Amino acid sequence: MKNKLSVAIITYNEERMIKRCLESVKWADEIIVVDSGSTDSTVKTAKQYGAKVVRKKWMGFSKQKNFALSLAKNKWILSLDGDELVSPELAREIRETIVKQGAFYVYRIPRKNFYYGGRWLKHGSIYPDAAIRLIQKNRGAFRDVLVHEEIDSDSPAGILKHDIEHYSKPGIGDHINALSRYTTLDAQEAYSTGRRATGYSVLVKPLFFFIKRYIFKAGFLDGFEGFLYHIMSAWYLFIYELKLLELERPLSGYKPWGSIFKRSLRVKKQH
Repeated sequence: MKNKLSVAIITYNEERMIKRCLESVKWADEIIVVDSGSTDSTVKTAKQYGAKVVRKKWMGFSKQKNFALSLAKNKWILSLDGDELVSPELAREIRETIVKQGAFYVYRIPRKNFYYGGRWLKHGSIYPDAAIRLIQKNRGAFRDVLVHEEIDSDSPAGILKHDIEHYSKPGIGDHINALSRYTTLDAQEAYSTGRRATGYSVLVKPLFFFIKRYIFKAGFLDGFEGFLYHIMSAWYLFIYELKLLELERPLSGYKPWGSIFKRSLRVKKQH
């Protein structure tokens, strides 16, 4: 329908944030929640807000989100995660944008990341973290990848000024559990495309990543939360590279360092 908005959200046990998420988009013409089997109050809360709730067995991030997009009945769709909020300023900007019917069919939206629900991380190349989130129906879809899914579109993207607010996992244990899941998916995705671990990528790349983001990109200005975030990001990269190495050859029972350093040398010679 012309100038109307559907909000598409995927959920799984999001009771910590789902009420705030839905409250921030209650002005939308339609709210769709695709739930993959929550055992908490997520579904109940979504129904209380008048959302159209569809239960769908987990298919992977991209497929789940594309399924949610396919259910939208309105011309415009905003894709959100259950731990994200639309700021009041962004809500006004979205309404104004879809009424104007400008030159763009898809829009990138910046995202504020609140680490442990407290500090907004502004430095270390974390902000604005913009991605396509607002699209006209059938003008874009999530790329078919296992993790770090983004909307692809053949149309040029406009850019909105105001932010989606993302509230990360509430504790270090939650962060570590998420890290374990995502690094496995990341490694599987990379391996399927032919990428292989090297001595540099396992031992050096994570350290350089931390130094670049935390020191040269001023991540230290975000205080203790910034330090934690960049340590965990470097650790993510290290674990991901180890899992990628293990997909090629199990780590138990052999010493991999010689082989991966030899591969690093071969890669250098080829370049």
